[in-house]
Amino acid sequence: MTAHADVLPFPLIVDKLCHRATVRLCTLAPPHPLVPHIRRAAARYVKRHRSQLHELLNAYVAPDTPVRIEKLRPARYHPNSTPAASALTFDNKDRALDEDEKWMREHKVSVYSDGSEKDNKVGAAAVLVRRDKPYRRTLRYHLGPSSEYGIYEAEIAGAIMGTELLRTEREVVDGPSVALDNKSSIDASQQISTRPHQEKPPIIFDTI
Repeated sequence: MTAHADVLPFPLIVDKLCHRATVRLCTLAPPHPLVPHIRRAAARYVKRHRSQLHELLNAYVAPDTPVRIEKLRPARYHPNSTPAASALTFDNKDRALDEDEKWMREHKVSVYSDGSEKDNKVGAAAVLVRRDKPYRRTLRYHLGPSSEYGIYEAEIAGAIMGTELLRTEREVVDGPSVALDNKSSIDASQQISTRPHQEKPPIIFDTI
């Protein structure tokens, strides 16, 4: 009956819920009051007076898992706050190119950033262009192997370097633009509510 109803057997449902609860416990941020108790319970499986923490952590994780697991601090803003910079996305490349040329005619400074992966290595770069100056300022950064970093993170790193170029520009910058070709990172930078993997995009606009 459970197979036809597309429902897991009851023992597997309980196991799934317990595993989910254990993972959530292990991903709590260090300031959380339960973190010391979780680490202590995971490090030692006591013989007597075991709590639910002891049973869950002993069944699903290694003793050092709560310490080794990566903690991502989510970006939190006031619900009524708005991003410090506006973002535009275009589904058509030709339209994006036309808008960029129009922006350059009206303003003097534009920044272009990109992230890529080659030979199992992930890196990012950013370049600042001034319409009234012949020189270009650039920044490059190698994040690491592709097994640890992805294109999304490289795109975010490139955008951060682009804002750093604007911040360190000697002359006054009026109405600059930062252009990148990753729509997901642009959309994530405009999110106010907390969402998965949102610890990096807000840094872009915090540096402006």
